[in-house]
Amino acid sequence: MKEDETLLLALQKDQLYAGQDAQGNSLRPTYQDDPYFKTRDAAQRYSDWKDRLDQRAHNPLFAKRPSGTPNLIVTGRWLYDTLVADVGGGALRVRSDSWLFSKLEAKYGQALLGLNQTALRYYVEEILFTRLQKNVHQWLNQ
Repeated sequence: MKEDETLLLALQKDQLYAGQDAQGNSLRPTYQDDPYFKTRDAAQRYSDWKDRLDQRAHNPLFAKRPSGTPNLIVTGRWLYDTLVADVGGGALRVRSDSWLFSKLEAKYGQALLGLNQTALRYYVEEILFTRLQKNVHQWLNQ
């Protein structure tokens, strides 16, 4: 997994772009329910604007982000660009080195980062298992 840190981080970013947390749930609160916005109209305008942005290509592995669901892409330099994959001890941990992360986690929950079952299944079945199968095949044919 160590050699796949770049791919694992891309999966994490794609998952966030789809508005999903580590448990596979949509990020909440929605823009319309976010107390940050002073009015429901302001929240709806922001949500509509976010729906028009294409800052990252949608990964078809994940369901399309429902309208109104946050994806935190506008905080890219304060979140997406600060993500780090720590691989070791039989575990993968995704964390952020951003000063803003604790506030985002307080708002969106402890499961904000971490690959959900969709991302993990893809990684294990398409990348890790394929590599393991190839290595075992090479070893058996020595």
